[in-house]
Amino acid sequence: MGGLFERLFRAKPAVPDTRRGPVLAGLDPISERAIALQKAYWQSAPDELAELEARAEPSWTERLRIHQLRCLAWLDADEGRLRRALLAPPAERPSGASGSEGDSLARERVLASAKQLLGRASPFRPRHGFAWLGDGPPDGEAIPYSDFQGRTIHASLTHLGALEVVTLDDRHEPAGIEFVPFDELLTLTVAPREPGVQPAFRPARVLREYGLADQIVLLPLRHALSWYAYDPALLCGWGDAAEHEVGRIALPGLAGERSLAIQVGLQRLETLSEHAHEGLGSFRLADCYQLSLAIDEDDPRFADKCRGRGISPEATRGDVVEESRLRASARARSRGPGGPVKTTIS
Repeated sequence: MGGLFERLFRAKPAVPDTRRGPVLAGLDPISERAIALQKAYWQSAPDELAELEARAEPSWTERLRIHQLRCLAWLDADEGRLRRALLAPPAERPSGASGSEGDSLARERVLASAKQLLGRASPFRPRHGFAWLGDGPPDGEAIPYSDFQGRTIHASLTHLGALEVVTLDDRHEPAGIEFVPFDELLTLTVAPREPGVQPAFRPARVLREYGLADQIVLLPLRHALSWYAYDPALLCGWGDAAEHEVGRIALPGLAGERSLAIQVGLQRLETLSEHAHEGLGSFRLADCYQLSLAIDEDDPRFADKCRGRGISPEATRGDVVEESRLRASARARSRGPGGPVKTTIS
């Protein structure tokens, strides 16, 4: 393990500092700049949190920031016990629940902001999505059937219905951190993956709803908090140990008995299938080359999305209603005495 740390880090820390994180070696300048931006964004900021919470009518973007700062405050509660459980070397992580008053209060504040961000009016609520996995799209014009489809949300409590991206300047160098609301996300296409390589970022194109301009970004394959972790598996993206979590919370507003946790390591999305027997699925962003989100029948901005896509709201609503009827029929048949029946809806 000592030799591994020497290769990964410039110096083996005597006492891991989970507020600063290890100093990484061997990064290309683009990745180094992007990681610095991520680490700066994901620093605890009590004064900023207090200022945002004091606003009478914060914007939805500010509400997401409040929620994220509350998640960071929860990590720091109880003398940083949860932070150590998330980011310390595996052998040094505390075990068991805390139960302190400070921890419980911080948890309740996170739960309150999560409930608000998952509400129907929020741009950060889940949406029905389709995901295609693999190194890249297959040759030819045919579009393969998606590997996952269903009500889609980010698997981390820190993100909910938001996609974190690194924006680029005119020279295509990292410029900032942005969270694309699922409400605005039409399609994410990711650059082909090199076999056997697990980079920190991959170039991607974000196509947006409402006729908003497309955007070329860097897609982080790991959670930004990973750069504070002292676990080589999380930093390198190795196998089953490439993901870790703390603080799992059951959340109302998500279909079924679903819960989310604060995560580090490789990023993951979850989909809840329309078919009860298929249940909850999940996939890593590192394994995905395309994600597309559908227009929901009950979307409060249904017509705006249709017009942004250049299609008729009236005709599209009829198609969506019919598709919903077919889905309901398929769900009813899957619960019948004949057992589950899979229905493909094009």
